[in-house]
Formats: sequence, structure tokens, C-alpha cells
Amino acid sequence: MKNLASKNDSINFAEDAILQEYALETAFEGNRWADCMRIALRRENHGDFMANLLAQKQGMSSVALKLKNKDAWFLPFPQK
Repeated sequence: MKNLASKNDSINFAEDAILQEYALETAFEGNRWADCMRIALRRENHGDFMANLLAQKQGMSSVALKLKNKDAWFLPFPQK
């Protein structure tokens, strides 16, 4: 019996390829956060996805652990 890829597997593969290409094109520009966050929100394990993206960078492991919580992705709204 063959293991056939599901529609969701195909979408995840395409998104991963787009993120990798975008990372190569915009290296060191700091423009990827919104795209990474948008894709992470769509995925089931969004906290792990964001943590894994940052864990790939050296010295970012403590920040990556905090990003497992979706509430830490956004800046707080200023209160008067």
C-alpha cells in the first residue's frame, strides 16, 4: 500500500518551500515575521512551528521557548 500525500501535506510542503526561498532572498533584512506568523496561525501546531523557526538561529533557544505561546507573538496594545 502506498503512502499518498494528503492535500494538507502538499500545502505544508509548498509553504515550507516558499518560506525557505523567502529566507534566502531577504536574509538579514528582518522582513519575515509577518509571513512566518501568518503560516504558523494556519497550522495545527502553530507554537511548535514558530519555536522551531527561531530555534534554527544560534542563541535564540530561550526566545523560541517563549514563542510556543501564541500570545507572545504580538506586542501589547498600549493602555492609557
